[in-house]
Amino acid sequence: MRRELTDTEQFLQSMVDHPVGTSYIGRHWSEPEPTPLEIAQESRTFRVVEYIFGALAVAAMMIIVYMVFRALFLVVMSLW
Repeated sequence: MRRELTDTEQFLQSMVDHPVGTSYIGRHWSEPEPTPLEIAQESRTFRVVEYIFGALAVAAMMIIVYMVFRALFLVVMSLW
């Protein structure tokens, strides 16, 4: 029966399986390599920029909805 490796053993095994210069050092071999987006999301700056753009998107949608309802109101009032 095969036993589970401890964290230290996994680290040492990953150093043997994936030599210096690869991004796999310190992670278990079964963990997938992180995508550039996952790496960026760990940054505080990325999250702040993401929140700012989210707020801008919400504001833009509110302006678009306002303009559509205003146009509909003007069309209906001109037909009255």
